[in-house]
Amino acid sequence: MDNKIEHQLLSSWDRQLSKSRPHWVHRSDLPFPYNRDAPSMAYDPAAIPSRQLGPFLHLIYSPPSEANDLSVTREAIESGHPLGNLAHEFVNELIKYPSRDDLIVIPNRWPRVSYHSLIVTREIMPQKLTQNLIDAELSWAETGFVVEFHRFKRILDHFHFHIYPGEYSPIFSAKDSFAVKSDFGHYEFGQLDNYPVPHIALRSRDRDFLTRSIERISNWLDDQRTSCGQILIKASDGSFVFMIFIRNDYRIEGMSFNLIGLIRTPKEVSLEDALSFAWKIHRRGRELSDTTASLAEVVSD
Repeated sequence: MDNKIEHQLLSSWDRQLSKSRPHWVHRSDLPFPYNRDAPSMAYDPAAIPSRQLGPFLHLIYSPPSEANDLSVTREAIESGHPLGNLAHEFVNELIKYPSRDDLIVIPNRWPRVSYHSLIVTREIMPQKLTQNLIDAELSWAETGFVVEFHRFKRILDHFHFHIYPGEYSPIFSAKDSFAVKSDFGHYEFGQLDNYPVPHIALRSRDRDFLTRSIERISNWLDDQRTSCGQILIKASDGSFVFMIFIRNDYRIEGMSFNLIGLIRTPKEVSLEDALSFAWKIHRRGRELSDTTASLAEVVSD
């Protein structure tokens, strides 16, 4: 991929936004015009009131509940009952996917930031990573996007991952702050020191190694029925940083956190409270250290 692809994607995204704009209406429960049934995007993410909050961006609104209508529990997936998918959004294709016919690029109907898009399999496949799909993630990270994949407590079980331009992603500014804890030669385990959310990070320049390792790690976490999210990002030195965030079953009504560094709540929140929330919803301390040791064994097998 190259900058031409990025330019085409962003230009097409802007056109889709303009197509949706006339359909939005003002509602008393949201601080911006909105319509879930607009052609491609329910609102303009640039219209969300926001403020910088330390390393995070505070988006001052409560995401509409319908944004998660297609997500179900693992138990529902395992029951074999018919599930929702993203095929109805394929009419909003942004660009022809470079060199692959099995994937499609579409805008997120409920974008968190400008140019927030989804990479989706044209065939309806489970939300599980394979080496072929991880290769696509690495290609978007190579282009300068922040890539997010998750299997949280509720799952949209049609394979997709999220892409965000680096300049719109708070986490991007921390990409060069990798601190090594364990060095295995061609890869390292550690963390991004400038991103104060508990996580495990693996860094390497070897794409083939990363592809295999991310698949192994993802399968192991899924076998453990672990609720987790992943971030892929490319550092300035050309290395890739793969981050793993493991979710705890903790919540505060009306507050949510997105892995790229977004705090979403309609209420005023202090940096201290935002950091406390981000810490409490993620595995940390000794438990996280033990998980890191287990993942190191998974990678080295």
